[in-house]
Amino acid sequence: MENDQQLIQSMKSALPLYATPSKYLLKEFSEMRASDKLEVTDVHYLGNEGGISCAIKKAGQVMVISVTHLKFPIGHPLTREIDAYKRNRMQALKFEKTLVSDKSGRNEPCTCGSGKKYKRCCG
Repeated sequence: MENDQQLIQSMKSALPLYATPSKYLLKEFSEMRASDKLEVTDVHYLGNEGGISCAIKKAGQVMVISVTHLKFPIGHPLTREIDAYKRNRMQALKFEKTLVSDKSGRNEPCTCGSGKKYKRCCG
Protein backbone atom coordinates (compact mmCIF):
# COMPACT_ATOMS: atom_id res chain seq x y z
CA MET A 1 0.00 0.00 0.00
CA GLU A 2 2.84 2.42 0.84
CA ASN A 3 4.45 1.71 -2.54
CA ASP A 4 1.06 2.27 -4.19
CA GLN A 5 0.78 5.69 -2.54
CA GLN A 6 4.30 6.59 -3.69
CA LEU A 7 3.47 5.55 -7.24
CA ILE A 8 0.25 7.59 -7.15
CA GLN A 9 2.14 10.68 -5.96
CA SER A 10 4.78 10.20 -8.68
CA MET A 11 2.07 9.82 -11.31
CA LYS A 12 0.17 12.87 -10.05
CA SER A 13 3.31 15.00 -10.18
CA ALA A 14 3.90 13.91 -13.78
CA LEU A 15 0.36 14.75 -14.99
CA PRO A 16 -0.80 14.87 -17.65
CA LEU A 17 0.37 11.40 -18.60
CA TYR A 18 -0.43 9.80 -21.93
CA ALA A 19 -1.25 6.16 -22.54
CA THR A 20 -2.83 3.90 -25.12
CA PRO A 21 -5.66 1.43 -24.51
CA SER A 22 -4.94 -2.18 -23.57
CA LYS A 23 -6.49 -5.14 -25.39
CA TYR A 24 -9.21 -5.19 -22.72
CA LEU A 25 -10.26 -1.60 -23.45
CA LEU A 26 -10.18 -2.21 -27.18
CA LYS A 27 -12.50 -5.18 -26.70
CA GLU A 28 -14.89 -3.30 -24.37
CA PHE A 29 -15.04 -0.01 -26.28
CA SER A 30 -15.41 -0.63 -29.99
CA GLU A 31 -14.87 3.07 -30.75
CA MET A 32 -11.31 2.93 -29.33
CA ARG A 33 -8.32 2.18 -31.52
CA ALA A 34 -4.92 0.83 -30.49
CA SER A 35 -3.32 4.08 -31.66
CA ASP A 36 -5.61 6.32 -29.55
CA LYS A 37 -3.73 8.64 -27.24
CA LEU A 38 -5.50 8.78 -23.87
CA GLU A 39 -4.73 11.70 -21.56
CA VAL A 40 -4.53 10.75 -17.87
CA THR A 41 -5.80 13.78 -15.98
CA ASP A 42 -5.94 12.37 -12.43
CA VAL A 43 -4.91 9.31 -10.42
CA HIS A 44 -6.76 7.77 -7.46
CA TYR A 45 -6.48 4.80 -5.14
CA LEU A 46 -9.80 2.94 -4.95
CA GLY A 47 -8.86 0.66 -2.08
CA ASN A 48 -7.68 -2.91 -2.17
CA GLU A 49 -10.51 -3.98 -4.46
CA GLY A 50 -10.16 -1.18 -7.02
CA GLY A 51 -6.43 -0.51 -6.89
CA ILE A 52 -4.95 2.47 -8.73
CA SER A 53 -7.36 4.06 -11.20
CA CYS A 54 -6.87 6.86 -13.68
CA ALA A 55 -9.23 9.52 -14.94
CA ILE A 56 -8.64 9.65 -18.67
CA LYS A 57 -9.82 12.13 -21.23
CA LYS A 58 -10.61 11.03 -24.75
CA ALA A 59 -12.50 13.14 -27.24
CA GLY A 60 -13.84 15.43 -24.51
CA GLN A 61 -15.18 12.58 -22.35
CA VAL A 62 -13.73 11.63 -18.96
CA MET A 63 -13.68 8.00 -17.82
CA VAL A 64 -12.19 6.31 -14.75
CA ILE A 65 -10.24 3.20 -15.67
CA SER A 66 -7.92 0.87 -13.79
CA VAL A 67 -4.27 1.58 -14.51
CA THR A 68 -3.97 -2.12 -15.43
CA HIS A 69 -6.02 -1.40 -18.57
CA LEU A 70 -3.63 1.25 -19.89
CA LYS A 71 -0.32 0.97 -21.74
CA PHE A 72 2.26 3.68 -21.05
CA PRO A 73 5.08 4.64 -23.43
CA ILE A 74 8.33 2.70 -23.02
CA GLY A 75 10.45 5.84 -22.73
CA HIS A 76 8.52 7.46 -19.88
CA PRO A 77 10.39 7.51 -16.52
CA LEU A 78 7.41 6.00 -14.63
CA THR A 79 6.64 3.19 -17.07
CA ARG A 80 8.85 0.65 -15.30
CA GLU A 81 7.21 1.38 -11.92
CA ILE A 82 3.70 1.32 -13.41
CA ASP A 83 4.40 -1.97 -15.19
CA ALA A 84 5.75 -3.50 -11.95
CA TYR A 85 2.56 -2.40 -10.15
CA LYS A 86 0.43 -3.88 -12.93
CA ARG A 87 2.27 -7.23 -12.78
CA ASN A 88 1.90 -7.39 -8.98
CA ARG A 89 -1.75 -6.36 -9.15
CA MET A 90 -2.63 -8.95 -11.78
CA GLN A 91 -0.76 -11.63 -9.83
CA ALA A 92 -2.69 -10.70 -6.66
CA LEU A 93 -5.99 -10.81 -8.55
CA LYS A 94 -5.14 -14.24 -9.97
CA PHE A 95 -4.31 -15.44 -6.46
CA GLU A 96 -7.65 -14.11 -5.18
CA LYS A 97 -9.37 -15.93 -8.04
CA THR A 98 -7.94 -19.24 -6.86
CA LEU A 99 -9.33 -18.59 -3.37
CA VAL A 100 -12.86 -18.13 -4.70
CA SER A 101 -14.62 -21.10 -6.25
CA ASP A 102 -15.91 -20.55 -9.77
CA LYS A 103 -19.53 -21.19 -8.74
CA SER A 104 -19.64 -18.60 -5.96
CA GLY A 105 -17.45 -15.85 -7.39
CA ARG A 106 -17.96 -15.71 -11.12
CA ASN A 107 -21.12 -13.59 -10.87
CA GLU A 108 -19.61 -11.21 -8.32
CA PRO A 109 -18.28 -7.79 -9.42
CA CYS A 110 -14.76 -8.02 -10.82
CA THR A 111 -11.99 -7.11 -8.40
CA CYS A 112 -10.28 -4.90 -10.99
CA GLY A 113 -12.95 -2.25 -10.37
CA SER A 114 -14.51 -2.28 -13.83
CA GLY A 115 -18.01 -2.79 -12.44
CA LYS A 116 -18.58 -5.83 -14.67
CA LYS A 117 -19.19 -9.37 -13.51
CA TYR A 118 -15.95 -11.25 -12.89
CA LYS A 119 -16.77 -13.87 -15.54
CA ARG A 120 -17.16 -11.14 -18.19
CA CYS A 121 -14.00 -9.26 -17.22
CA CYS A 122 -10.83 -10.78 -15.76
CA GLY A 123 -12.32 -14.28 -15.28
